[in-house]
Amino acid sequence: LHMGKTMKEDLTVIVKYIKQLYPPEFNVFSTYAELYHNYFASQAKKNAESHLEDKDIYLLLSWLHNIYPKDMRKDHVLAEELEKVKLGSLLPSSLSNELEKKYLDTEEVRI
Repeated sequence: LHMGKTMKEDLTVIVKYIKQLYPPEFNVFSTYAELYHNYFASQAKKNAESHLEDKDIYLLLSWLHNIYPKDMRKDHVLAEELEKVKLGSLLPSSLSNELEKKYLDTEEVRI
């Protein structure tokens, strides 16, 4: 969660203050956004492929599908820039579906 906050703060500074200092062809915002996105994607995949308890699966999926995307889009200027970059999902859909199934299967057994 802390890294997500750092990313949002960094990208906000880039879009509001740094981007205009470079020529458009440098794609400063998209470069930083892609680097952060790739880092988060690799961490999410690493976590998803490890042995996770149900509460951890829930937290990871909640962060990936709800908290992270919504928080990043709260700032209107940042949201506009992110829309241009089109970063995609942090986790391959097959892996996300696998985690969802595992979580739901376990919850079904509990009920």
